[in-house]
Amino acid sequence: MSRKAIYRKRTINRRRKKTLIIIFDTYTYIVVEISLSGFVLAEGDGKAKIRIRPRLITEYPQDTIWQQNLIYEMIRRFWHEVYYHKKRMEYLYVAKELVIEFERKTKEFMDELRSQK
Repeated sequence: MSRKAIYRKRTINRRRKKTLIIIFDTYTYIVVEISLSGFVLAEGDGKAKIRIRPRLITEYPQDTIWQQNLIYEMIRRFWHEVYYHKKRMEYLYVAKELVIEFERKTKEFMDELRSQK
């Protein structure tokens, strides 16, 4: 049996994906997809890759006849441009700060795990 085949037998691969949703208000929320993939060797060494994908999403309902009306859409666009765009940029800033803090804490945790060897 070759050395490469033995190496593969001792490797354990894992892949996980989680989604975190933070709701800001009725229309806007952030979706953070966190993917973790990596492997661990039999000796305890390994690698991990963490991918964080944040997205700020704004959805407006169009359930009723009034919400599907052209006049409603014009009023909604005006409201969005005048008022809600500024609010959405505030949400974007908060979301950015949350993700940066999450990344920092994750790096600290990984460094702590490395130092325990």
